Amino acid sequence: MATPHDRLFRAVFRGGPCATDLFELTFGGESLGDFDTDSLKFEDTSFVDKGSESRSDILLSMRPRAAGSPPLPILFLFEHKSRPGPGLPAQVFRYQCHAFLRWGRPVVAVLVHQGPGRWRGPLGLQESWKGLDPGLRKRYGRHIPDFSCKLVDLPTIDLDGPAGGLTSSPILHIMRKARPTSRR
Repeated sequence: MATPHDRLFRAVFRGGPCATDLFELTFGGESLGDFDTDSLKFEDTSFVDKGSESRSDILLSMRPRAAGSPPLPILFLFEHKSRPGPGLPAQVFRYQCHAFLRWGRPVVAVLVHQGPGRWRGPLGLQESWKGLDPGLRKRYGRHIPDFSCKLVDLPTIDLDGPAGGLTSSPILHIMRKARPTSRR
């Protein structure tokens, strides 16, 4: 179920200058030079799995700048969370797999954390497996799917530094102050 914070995140960052701000926060300003920002497009975020529908927060596509034939657009999946959870890496991995199967394109997954303090949860599947014997992990780990998402940790971004000049800077300030309340 979407929270007011999720709805705000989707409304602000699903396209235009704020979407390019999200790329800059995630990968650095120079990363935008790798892509044709005019090709930025919001993609459908709903996925049907075993009769139930799920929805990632934001799925954007952008064409890389490359010589020759038109390059395949890359998908960027942004999942907004206020707190870690044990199944979070698997959830984001599932969204990434659905997007890949649907569009047949590379998918980069990004976790955008809005909650209080620094992110303290796992960012990858194998990182989230507690109790797996280290010897077995070493011997078989490369044969077990792994996944890791890029992290944008909003509480740690210096909004008085370079990020303060972004179009979305006022919204980032609001998001920082309007932290989600804990569920009981």
